Amino acid sequence: MENFKLKLNRQKIGSDEIEKNQNFDSVLSKFNQAKAPVYKNPWFWGSAGLATVGLTTIISLNALSNQNEINDKIITQHQSELPQDTECIKAPLKDENIAFKTFLVDAKKDEKIVLESGTTIDIPKGSLMPENQKQKVEIKIREFRDKSAAFVAGIPMDYDQNAAFESAGMIEIRGEQNNKELKINSEKSISIHLVPTQNPENFGFWYLNEKSKKWEDYPIEAQNKVKSGNTSTNLKLQIKEKAKITKIESEITKIEKQISSLQKPSQVEFKIPSLNSKKYDLDFDKDDYPELASFKDVLFEVVPSSNYDPNFSKKFWSDIDLSKDGDKYLMKLKNSKESYQVNVRPVLKGDELKKAELNFDKALDKFKTTKSELESKKMSLENDKLEYLSNLEKMILAEQKKTLERNNISNQSVSSQNNSLVNLELERVQLVTGSISFQTTRFGVFNSDRPVSYPKPFLSEAIFVWVGNKVAKFKNIFVFDKGKNTRYSYGSGFMNPIEQLGFNKNNNLVVVGIDFDGNFGYLEIEKFKQDEFKGKIEFTRKEKSESTVDLLNKLLDESTEAV
Repeated sequence: MENFKLKLNRQKIGSDEIEKNQNFDSVLSKFNQAKAPVYKNPWFWGSAGLATVGLTTIISLNALSNQNEINDKIITQHQSELPQDTECIKAPLKDENIAFKTFLVDAKKDEKIVLESGTTIDIPKGSLMPENQKQKVEIKIREFRDKSAAFVAGIPMDYDQNAAFESAGMIEIRGEQNNKELKINSEKSISIHLVPTQNPENFGFWYLNEKSKKWEDYPIEAQNKVKSGNTSTNLKLQIKEKAKITKIESEITKIEKQISSLQKPSQVEFKIPSLNSKKYDLDFDKDDYPELASFKDVLFEVVPSSNYDPNFSKKFWSDIDLSKDGDKYLMKLKNSKESYQVNVRPVLKGDELKKAELNFDKALDKFKTTKSELESKKMSLENDKLEYLSNLEKMILAEQKKTLERNNISNQSVSSQNNSLVNLELERVQLVTGSISFQTTRFGVFNSDRPVSYPKPFLSEAIFVWVGNKVAKFKNIFVFDKGKNTRYSYGSGFMNPIEQLGFNKNNNLVVVGIDFDGNFGYLEIEKFKQDEFKGKIEFTRKEKSESTVDLLNKLLDESTEAV
């Protein structure tokens, strides 16, 4: 792309004004407010071309792709907060959703709802507060027991920008009367006993705050507690040992939260350029713009979006406008025939870049050290937990041996019989461990989860195509890990943009894309190999007559379990 040569009629400024304007945002604002001379108008740029304008250069875009330095550091795009108008729960598929199951209950009586999974909801008399006490109320429930159900319903599964949730059980409960939301008496909570989909050991429990669009810690307690008064000394010791294990599990969960909340330093915040992205410098007349001298080491790097056209730099533009847009800048270009805009961000070069890379490396070392210390502490706690579990098993064996002796069972049959009884007892203890009970005075979505780190982004920008090699432009991409109840979400409405897409090595994956026209695409990946990845991702387009829910269930080897 050839340079623009533009001239602003500007008077010389003094040293005080230069020092005052050593701020790029301020300079940028004043630059855009400057009145353009007639030759900046689109009609001026005719067949004579730019070469006929012999003027002093103040700003130009110089393509610097050939000046990229090899850099193996990953660039991330900060987007820690979702837009305020983003719906918290929004079904991603057109005309397809997970229906609620509705139960009519009497607010003046004790009520109990039992779901097909075994999950129960106990509603004591007086806990529900309808306007009309004589009329029954509706309790609407969706229980999500697999990946596809939560996805189809539009339940967000991001813990933060760096981690998604792996679920061990999730339930959504609502209360209505005459289409008006009910309130729950703050003095009389309802009790929910959730049957998990997997052993919830090392899982936390969360409530979805639909205003902040974030998951919040929620207190739970163990179910099936042994009644006091009917407990042997040995069983009391078992319960104490289990209490120690529960405490350790809680400490492990806290450490896991600390690890997942650690913010890995981003090269974006240090203004370090990425590899293979187009960059442009700011060229100016130092006599006319002396306050820009401190920005001689600043470049502008393109931040590609879904409608990014890499050929824009090959065209002639007659008007350039640069304005702040969040943590980036928006560059708008015009000529007599068209206009175009692209997001850019400031990055460094030269000595300033070397300083930034040094500071980034120090921050990265600190992050790694902190993470290593937390992981070491977690490992120590896990070893303690194994020791307590071993003690618990010995207590169970001793209890069962006494039972066998009390019933005069021969030594010969002790071994086989004892194994069976021990297994039954371990299952009973596991029931105590695995049951999830909680009380609530509010309706909403509750989930047994643990954070799982997002995959590292690809080193280079991925290319999306439909089968047949036609370019695909996706609004959202979702990556399902078939080995876990986990979904990674990218694109509009989520914390991570599509440019952050990456796959975990050796995982079996189902990748789903929804384009800007609502078309649904998919592909299956068996044991993803990073070293074999060529950058192109090919999606199969779903047939219009095919049910998206049925297709997703087939891809994930599931049947959508929601009751």
